[in-house]
This record gives sequence, C-alpha cells and structure tokens, in this order.
Amino acid sequence: MTKLAITIGVNKYYDKKIPDLKYAASDSEKVRDFLLQEENFDEVFCYTDNSPPDKLPEYAKLIRFFDEEIESLRADDFWFFFAGHGRRGDDQIDYLLLYDSYLKDITKLSLSVNYVIQRLQLIGADKIIVTIDACRNNKDSQIGKETQQKIRKMAQVSIFSCSRYEYSREEPKIQQGVFTHTLLKAFRSGQVTPKKLDEYLPSEIAKLSKQTPIVNFGSTAQSNLILTPNYANEDDIENLRSDAFTASRKEKWYDGNLSFKNLKNVKNFKNLELDQEEREEYKKVRDKVSEKQRSSNKTRSLTDFPESNNIGKTIEMLIIFLVFSLLAMPLMENILSVIFRDEPEIRRKI
Repeated sequence: MTKLAITIGVNKYYDKKIPDLKYAASDSEKVRDFLLQEENFDEVFCYTDNSPPDKLPEYAKLIRFFDEEIESLRADDFWFFFAGHGRRGDDQIDYLLLYDSYLKDITKLSLSVNYVIQRLQLIGADKIIVTIDACRNNKDSQIGKETQQKIRKMAQVSIFSCSRYEYSREEPKIQQGVFTHTLLKAFRSGQVTPKKLDEYLPSEIAKLSKQTPIVNFGSTAQSNLILTPNYANEDDIENLRSDAFTASRKEKWYDGNLSFKNLKNVKNFKNLELDQEEREEYKKVRDKVSEKQRSSNKTRSLTDFPESNNIGKTIEMLIIFLVFSLLAMPLMENILSVIFRDEPEIRRKI
C-alpha cells in the first residue's frame, strides 16, 4: 500500500494587502510529521515558508508539482492539506492564496481548488482526504461550498476549518491554528473516521474559538472509513467490516470494494490479515467491480467513435431501402398494368 500527501502552509504574503499569518507554516509541518512518523506515509511533499527554495509555497513551484510531478505518482491514499488564506474569485471559483498571489486578481497567481481536485484524481487513489484550514470571514472568502460539492461527486472526504462568515483562528497560547491543533488531537485520541471527527471537532474547537468545522464525505459508506489506522480500535475495525459486508449484500459493489480495501489496509498496518470469510467476500466484490468496469469500457468504446456509428447507420438505412425497393417492384408492376390496361401503346412507351 502506498500513502502520499502534500501539505502547504503560507505565513508571509508578498502582497501587503493580504495579512500575514503566524502558524500556517508550522501547522503544515506538524501535519507532515504526523503522517510520516505516526501513520507511516511513504512521502509527504511539504511547501512552507521554511522549506528549501524549490519547495517554497509559490505559484510556479506548486503548478510545476500539479502539472508535472503528480502525473508520475500513484497511491492508495492521498492527503491534501492547506493552511493559509482562501478566497473566492470573480469567476466564482475557490482559490488558495500563495506567497505571490495578487489580491486584485487572484485568478492568475493562486491555486484553484477546481484544478487541484482534477489533478488529484490522476493519482488513482481509493481514498483522497482534502483538508483546508483557511478563513471564510467575508463575502470574498467563502471558499468551501463549491469545493464540497466537487469532492462529494468524487466520493471523497473533505474537512474545513470553519463555516461561512467565520474566522479560522490562530491561538498564541498553543502557537498553532486552533483547527489543526484540534484535528491532530482528535486523531491521537481515536477519532479516526469521518463520522467520529464530525461529532468530535465542533465541541472541542468551540472550547478555543468561535468557529464550526465541516466534515464532508461522498457517501454514507464512507462515514466509517478509517483515516488514521495507527489510532483505530477494535470497534472501528468491526464497524468498517460491517459496512463492507452490508454494501456487498446490497450489491453496492463500489462501496463494498472501498470498505474491504480499507479494512485490508488497516489490518495490514496492525500486522493482521483478513479472515477467510472476508477474503472470499472481498474477492467477490472485486470481481463484480471489474465486471462493471469492463462493461463500462465497452459502452465507452462504442461512443468514442461517432463517425463509425454514423457510417453503420447509413449502411443500415441503405440496405433497408434496397430490400424495400426489391419487394415493391412486383407491386408497382401490377399497379401500372391496371392503370394502362386499356392503353397498350402508352404502357409500352413507359
């Protein structure tokens, strides 16, 4: 199993109309360390103010990553984490502001969330976690609604630090952003599924800040997916197992495949193996998914060549016309015989 992530944290902004932050960079680095050291991620690409020159959170460097580097990456799990300012552009698209973003026209030197989501899908990960810690405290910074909808269509998980018209606050006493501090605390205390996070984060964050986090997931089957296996307990694993068998019984093959694969990876993380019943049911689900994918590919192959389809239809119509003409000839002969029976000369001319 391959687990990858990218974490981005921006403290300083070149455009002085964008206020600087204190802990966005360190929050990003703390998430990186958590994933590498506690969840055994294979690699985390980290872009912060403290990174080497080729990994600074600047537009050209991040576009290079998403345009070029990401095409060679393949992962079972992929996490995207951003801490900094977010803003909605005049084009009604959500943007993440980077060091060199320009407030008067954020569409040119900021990271479009639409673009990020499109590029993340190239990785082919079964589980994509998008986490955004950004203020949404005015009409121009209402990022999230469109992003949530797109992630839901992808059947993936998204976590936002606050709701509309709220600040995502930094807290000097803990020298961190409130959201990231509480998120890492949640994972370490066993809140390892979207459902558990959705129940835990609002009340815990409320102790430090007036902001309401949002946890979204693509389907109910994902509510018990285990995001951080290191801190999962037996109940978490049993709930996931139950979801996998329920999805299979209801013939929801894609949900079942996702749950069984997550179950297998969690057990492997804990040096356990699937039992015989789980292996057999997982194989059945995988076979059904493969069958549906082959059927889907055949359907696409027919629609990928409309010109061929048009030629086929033309030939079919021509054959029908010729057959009809041959069948109609004796009938026409009889009709003409009746019409011209009293005028043989005319009939001969015809």
